[in-house]
Amino acid sequence: MSSSAPHLKTAAWKAIRQWYIDNAPAGGWDCALCGLRVDPDAIPRSGGSLAIDHIVPTIKGGAALDIRNTQAMHLACNSSKCARGDEFRPHANPKGSRVW
Repeated sequence: MSSSAPHLKTAAWKAIRQWYIDNAPAGGWDCALCGLRVDPDAIPRSGGSLAIDHIVPTIKGGAALDIRNTQAMHLACNSSKCARGDEFRPHANPKGSRVW
């Protein structure tokens, strides 16, 4: 966790993450990047585990603690997305062959 994202240590961020855990549909969330299911039972901090992504990156003015600016992703997909684009562009093959 970097010092450039202090909101990740707040109770508000933990509440957003808990909301995703408590409200996951049967089988888990669909990853906003690759389209495959995020396994709710995946080992924490593994590539297939749940990551909460900011739709509009905070470094580009996105609200850090607004649940409406978040989406579920695999940790590996979230790590590959970073804050590289001006807008979110989903993977060209949303139901690809990636298996965790």
